Amino acid sequence: VISCSWGVGARSFTLSTSMKQSITRAATEGRGGKGCVIVFAAGNENSDIDDVAGGTRSGFAIHPDVIAVSASNSRDQRSHYSNFGAAIWVCAPSSGAGGQGIITTDRRGSAGYQSGDYTTVEKFGGTSSSTPLVAGLCALILSVNSDLTAEEVKDVLKITADKIDPANGNYDAAG
Repeated sequence: VISCSWGVGARSFTLSTSMKQSITRAATEGRGGKGCVIVFAAGNENSDIDDVAGGTRSGFAIHPDVIAVSASNSRDQRSHYSNFGAAIWVCAPSSGAGGQGIITTDRRGSAGYQSGDYTTVEKFGGTSSSTPLVAGLCALILSVNSDLTAEEVKDVLKITADKIDPANGNYDAAG
C-alpha cells in the first residue's frame, strides 16, 4: 500500500505522461502483478479536485488507479476544508469544524508537531490524516486476503463505505 499525504503547490496540476504511466505501472504491475494499492490525499482547499474551468485540478488524486481520500469530521460531515468532487473514492475521519478532531502518535517529541509522544488536531489533521487511515484499512483488507488485486481492494472499500452527509452530496466511495 502506497500512502501519499502530499500534494503540489499549484491549484491546477496535470500529470505528465511519465507520471501517469508510473502510477499505472505501480497500480497494475506491483505486488507480482496484483497491483499496489495507491492512496492519495485529496487536499484541503475546499475545492473540486477536477474543475479545470474553475482553475483546480489535482492530477495525482484524479488518476483512475488512485484512491482519492477526502476528510470528514467526527459528526460524519465533510470537513469544511476538504476538497471534493466526482473523483473522490472515499471520505475518512480527520479534523473539521463542528467535530472532535483526532489524536495521533508523534514519536519525534519536540522535533515533531508538539512536545510529547502524541499530537492533537490543532497540530495535525486534514486529508493528510484521513489518507493514512484509509491506507491502514487497505493493509488490513490485504492482511485477510493477500491475493486481492489493487482493484479488488478498491471495490471492497466501495461496497463497505457508509454514505455520509447527504446535505452536502453523500461522500463515500465513488459510484
